[in-house]
Amino acid sequence: MRSHSRLADLAEQQYGVVSYRQMRELGFSKGHVYRAHEADRLRRVYRGVYAVGHSELPPHGRCRAALLAFNDEAVLSHHSAGWLWGLLPSWREEIDVTLAGKGRRQGIRIHRARVPGATQLKQALALYRKPIFDRARSELLFLDAIEKEGERLPVLNLWVGKWEIDAYWEAERFAVEVDGWETHGSREAFENDLLRQEEMKLAGIDCIRISARRIEAEPQRVAKRIRTLLAQRRTTLQRTTS
Repeated sequence: MRSHSRLADLAEQQYGVVSYRQMRELGFSKGHVYRAHEADRLRRVYRGVYAVGHSELPPHGRCRAALLAFNDEAVLSHHSAGWLWGLLPSWREEIDVTLAGKGRRQGIRIHRARVPGATQLKQALALYRKPIFDRARSELLFLDAIEKEGERLPVLNLWVGKWEIDAYWEAERFAVEVDGWETHGSREAFENDLLRQEEMKLAGIDCIRISARRIEAEPQRVAKRIRTLLAQRRTTLQRTTS
């Protein structure tokens, strides 16, 4: 039996994109996928990959879509990987992936892994299955602690309006900004952070700030508090809509 809520959750975790294979695994027939595409509820990004309810995808969504186009048998590489890890400042529309096997998609620059490099690449891919892009140890600890608490994982580094939010729960409009994931080494950056949080509050987004050092020191305590805050947020939203 197909599940729209599970599809929505998966799309949220994957920066707004899902693959045809994933939709079939969730119980959607070929006809359902076709009709959703015809009704513009699904927008084709690459062959077999769709954006769910998005006319334009943020860069992270484009990256995830490129990997899904090859059923996760590829890894982000070269310029795209450099941007994702914060090593390059600029984003480029054409996405670079390294592929162990054969394949081609318009809009994706393919790099081939040489034998026996392909074997090591496939082994590495076997370890990479969560639909989350991680930039730092703090993010890994954060996600692991949230998952252990039984809480739904947030979307990381998501553009919401004009803000790129470190961790965001869309249904609750709840954001976590982690000091230390990016560099804020000036008075101007400090003032901008304060203004940013104020503007998010005015837009109806509840936002808290946590230091990366604190996540490193006590990840599970941080996760427990976030779970409590999310529960409070859900209660507040239920009251305002009832």
